[in-house]
Amino acid sequence: MLLVKSEKKSYGIKFPTSIDEITPEYLKQLTDNVSLVDKYAIVALCARTKIFDFVTMINNPKNSDLSITPILAKISDEDAKTIHAEIGSKIFIDRSSLERGNHVSINTGVSTNNAANYFKQDPELIKSIYNKDYTGIVIDKKMNNGLVKSNSPEIIIMEFKIVPICDIKGSIKRNVAFIDPFLNKDTDNN
Repeated sequence: MLLVKSEKKSYGIKFPTSIDEITPEYLKQLTDNVSLVDKYAIVALCARTKIFDFVTMINNPKNSDLSITPILAKISDEDAKTIHAEIGSKIFIDRSSLERGNHVSINTGVSTNNAANYFKQDPELIKSIYNKDYTGIVIDKKMNNGLVKSNSPEIIIMEFKIVPICDIKGSIKRNVAFIDPFLNKDTDNN
């Protein structure tokens, strides 16, 4: 996680820096108060961007081409069995289905609007990011790395959509070991 703390606010925002940090427990907590009818699911649209690029997009949203990873955020147990997916799984769904889905406004600090408003209310924080001075930003110690002055750290911004489960074509489970049969680990070159 990456903590951004404005001196003008009494709180900070912890941005995920990888999909693995968005746990099924966090997704459940965020979507707990949303009720769904049968055959529908909530999908978290996780957009990866550099913090510098996000701050730049706040004032110029026309240049906002982000890489989106859809993750299953909420589904009934019965519907989960139907599509063979679980909360937190990466899902396969076409862009048109996501665009047709209904937007769900979930009040989290890492939503596009809430994060943008947080930065907008502290012009000094924005200025420091433009100058690549990340003194107001702290990376979680679990990541075992620091910020490099020349690089802007990556963050994940989240939005949520309700989609019919018939639009979900497949999923990839979290943290499943994958063995590549085409990878050669033999050092003898046989």
